[in-house]
Amino acid sequence: MVFASFLPVSMYKDGNHAIPGNTFTDVPDWIADPAYTGTTLDGTTGLVVASNKTGATITGSVRIQNGSAISRTYRTQLLYNGAIIATHASVSVSAGKTQTFTLQVTQDVTAGAIIKLQAAASSSAGASLLGGADSYVRVT
Repeated sequence: MVFASFLPVSMYKDGNHAIPGNTFTDVPDWIADPAYTGTTLDGTTGLVVASNKTGATITGSVRIQNGSAISRTYRTQLLYNGAIIATHASVSVSAGKTQTFTLQVTQDVTAGAIIKLQAAASSSAGASLLGGADSYVRVT
């Protein structure tokens, strides 16, 4: 009997994204991480799970910058096939500062499932989710 090994997948944020106020929305414009061979995306907002795994670790980590002149509150959450699996508590970020938001959950995954990250801000004024390799969603 031959068992297929688990294939970890990862995507990272391409460019900055203006976070809308008060409503969670899918964060767009992700890129398949070339360090994780076999990674595919669902459009520009979702990471496709490549293989089944019991007890996989799903991690989403993003940097959010408050470009406004006053403190703002931000939230992030991870979705698995449209269902919320992790939510980061609201965090106040001082004017002009950047904060890293990391979510991590352990759960069974199936090939073809879609993982998405959503973000919301207390106000859309000056709210940016920063792009780059340190803003990512990963299944390991």
